[in-house]
Amino acid sequence: TAELCPHTVVQLAFPPSSRQSTPSTGITKTTSPPASSQRCAGYWLAGTTCLGLGASFAEDLLKSIATAAGGRFHYIESPEHAPEVFREELGGLLAVVAQNVEIEMNFADGVTGVAQLTGYSWKLDSEKCRIILGDFGAGQVKHVLLAAQLPALTDLSDVLLASLRMNYAAIEDDSVQIKSLKQDLIVGVTDKASPDDAGDPDVLLHIGIQAAAQARKQAVDQLDQGDIAGATKVLEDRRDELRRMAPNASAPELLTNEASELDRRARELKEEQDIVSSRKFMVAEGTAMSQSNVSGTRSARQRRSRPRPPKDNGTGNA
Repeated sequence: TAELCPHTVVQLAFPPSSRQSTPSTGITKTTSPPASSQRCAGYWLAGTTCLGLGASFAEDLLKSIATAAGGRFHYIESPEHAPEVFREELGGLLAVVAQNVEIEMNFADGVTGVAQLTGYSWKLDSEKCRIILGDFGAGQVKHVLLAAQLPALTDLSDVLLASLRMNYAAIEDDSVQIKSLKQDLIVGVTDKASPDDAGDPDVLLHIGIQAAAQARKQAVDQLDQGDIAGATKVLEDRRDELRRMAPNASAPELLTNEASELDRRARELKEEQDIVSSRKFMVAEGTAMSQSNVSGTRSARQRRSRPRPPKDNGTGNA
């Protein structure tokens, strides 16, 4: 019997560019943010990044706006962290080489059960799907993780999964050009797979990253039901799963670090240190990890781990 890997990772990257772009104006007014943040037929809307500062903001709403509009969501725990987050975001805007990147996939006959395992905004309609990836910086890589059921095999010939079309606005020579790239996605078929084969290391890495993101979402759902013990168990179970997966992944240290972070969140909940803050961090981290934004998540964790400066006591002295 032929053995197929059920997951396909599509890696997209744009080459470095010396050109600079002018930041676009984002959404300024809306009555239904998540819906109006999405791109409508015939229109290109600006990507929207959302920042939540302190404790009094609706992180679920901001996450929905950012995800729908192809942007990012940051939780800024304290004011002294704000300049660093702004530098990261503005630096990314200056390096943008492609805007409004979208993927259209037309699936081959017999392909069913299509699911996107990453956290990008998408729409599945019959045999076609559309995924919004937002803007790309120079050299940036984004990953889309899909699961699909292939038709029954009659021989060992490779199988067409889908025809992919990527549409984007390229910034070239002080102008914007609308471009498209096309590629067929082919699944290789073999009869030599071993039952002990753990799978492709890169695919396993991104499955693990998405599992960590999903654990945070499930833990937040449990917290919203008042079940701290249930949230803790979700985090601990996924922690153990990531530790088992790590040795077979292409970057074991990433999954090991994710396992440690889930353990840290579980301990925070057990000790009831600051559940409101922990929830906000889990929403922000889950959103970033679901879009494979490992570097942004790492920066946020480094900011949080730094000691806060002492408060001014009103005399000018700390």
